[in-house]
Amino acid sequence: MATSGTKTFQLTIADTIEEAYELAGLELRTGYDAETARRSLNIMFADWSNRGVNLWTIEQVTTNLTSGTNSYTLNSYDIDIVSAIVRQIDGSTTTDIQ
Repeated sequence: MATSGTKTFQLTIADTIEEAYELAGLELRTGYDAETARRSLNIMFADWSNRGVNLWTIEQVTTNLTSGTNSYTLNSYDIDIVSAIVRQIDGSTTTDIQ
């Protein structure tokens, strides 16, 4: 069987709200429950946006380092480095340094 090699997983807002209620041990009973949950999501997303770190805009990038190279150029669309990890692989031993 051939596969495309791509993966997509997207929950609708309704599915997200229903899942949150189930995880909290509750049951979504009325339209008002869904409306208040949707409002809470909007407030949470606005708060995240106001804090300046939009998690949905962060991408993980891997760059191979070369011994003796002192600086590397970022892509033109990269704004900031949120965190960096140097991974050293020596045979079967892997060491991560944050």
